[in-house]
Amino acid sequence: MKNSDSENILNWTDEANAIIQDVNNHVNHIEVSKKLKSSATEIFLNLRTLENTEFCVRASGNGFQIVAEEFDKNNYTKPKDDEEEDEDIFETPYALLNKISPSYTKSFANQLRKQLEALERETE
Repeated sequence: MKNSDSENILNWTDEANAIIQDVNNHVNHIEVSKKLKSSATEIFLNLRTLENTEFCVRASGNGFQIVAEEFDKNNYTKPKDDEEEDEDIFETPYALLNKISPSYTKSFANQLRKQLEALERETE
């Protein structure tokens, strides 16, 4: 059975909420931008790392890309057909956070270690 186009469209609000839930314990702040308009193809997240650096991140089918170093700002300009993207695009929000926040990596590793220790205690 063939899927309709509407079934193939990613719900960016649901995707953003899942990302927020996943990384919330490893950043100081993350939210969907209330000032930048989301669409069927992209959504913008305001992100403050554990180092207190602020970013606005564009999430789209291409991946995750920093579009500004402040909340609610979009400096992204779509490249022309013969140009490549200038900025780094990350496949996952976790890859982006690993690049911009050393404390994210430590926090995530500590959480994983605690979960493994708890699992080990359960099996003893």
